[in-house]
Amino acid sequence: MRIGRLQRKGARLPVRSDVAGVENVERAGRHRGGAGLVREIELLAPATVTLLGERRALGPPGLAGGEPGQVGVNRWLRADGRSETLAATVKLDALEADQIEIATPGGGGFGLAKARDR
Repeated sequence: MRIGRLQRKGARLPVRSDVAGVENVERAGRHRGGAGLVREIELLAPATVTLLGERRALGPPGLAGGEPGQVGVNRWLRADGRSETLAATVKLDALEADQIEIATPGGGGFGLAKARDR
């Protein structure tokens, strides 16, 4: 399920979803790359979770001399205090009160940073 769909189905699924913050890592370029979001999904019942992501090893490319964007990170925060960094694409069996944290990649910069108006 895509994150956008999660909010619409939240009333039917045993999950709680919240935007935990913004990854404030702008990438250099004449036009800076955008920041990514951090979303936390708490399971209110045991569930099989499947993540289909990308840009977890290499960030989105910068263009015309801009720096590449920040990579994304998926984390499994277990109710017992353990945590695990997950691959971009993964299927796991989680327990009630476990959380999945998804930090989306930030956008790459466009153009040379030295060409930016200060």
